Amino acid sequence: MKLLTICLLLCICLGAFSGCMPGLDIGLGSLLDPFGDSNNREDSALPKDPQSNVSAAKCAGGHAYNKVDLCEICGVSYAEEDSDLKIAEYVEHCCVIGYTGSRSDVKIPSKYKGKPVLSIGDEYVFTNNKALRSVWIPHVMEGIGNYAFQGCENLERIDGIEESNVELIASHAFEDCASLADISLPDALIYLGEYAFAGCSALTSITIPSNVEAIHYAAFSNCSALEYVSLPETIVDIGHDAFTNCSSLQSIEIPDEVGCIRGGTFRG
Repeated sequence: MKLLTICLLLCICLGAFSGCMPGLDIGLGSLLDPFGDSNNREDSALPKDPQSNVSAAKCAGGHAYNKVDLCEICGVSYAEEDSDLKIAEYVEHCCVIGYTGSRSDVKIPSKYKGKPVLSIGDEYVFTNNKALRSVWIPHVMEGIGNYAFQGCENLERIDGIEESNVELIASHAFEDCASLADISLPDALIYLGEYAFAGCSALTSITIPSNVEAIHYAAFSNCSALEYVSLPETIVDIGHDAFTNCSSLQSIEIPDEVGCIRGGTFRG
């Protein structure tokens, strides 16, 4: 009680004489702990969460993790952050533009520096990565760019994509992913680019969501294990060579709105 009374009196006095001491810059914490460890002063700007780790490590993205591995700046979990990912920051969102790691399982963060990660860019981000076996797509993601996973021959799983907001899978995005046996496309999907899944020789079935209106050029060409394809009634155009060399295809129902079957569509 005496200590509290002394502190309050000191605060009142310091306020009263602040005009006489222009060089004085002191807070209540310093008064209570005048001999505090100076090494901790650099962490004074971090939120004072009871679980905070004052020596929180800063990752490549500038995050400051506390003892439960949550960033005290944006709330992202350490498990969602891969320092080998190169992420470009824009005004209101972020985009994955590169990967330098060699991990077999990669989790794309839903946020980076407090902003949503909305896309994997057209920068050959994971192209020809032989180590990659699974990737987790966050629900906020809206687009997967050209050549994003082309040639990832050991990629087996695209987790989370079926529940994501992905509207666009661009040209060559998953071309020659020879170990990809199954993928559930999201309901939000609108655009499926040329060669998007070409050469996915382990893929056995595919269901195209109802918002897609066109299967573009060679989108599923050389998918030699593909047996089952479900096309929605919204499909109006099936491009050249769309299912070329799908030698295991048993049957397919063409929607009523499709006006023609183009050259090479079911060749082989």
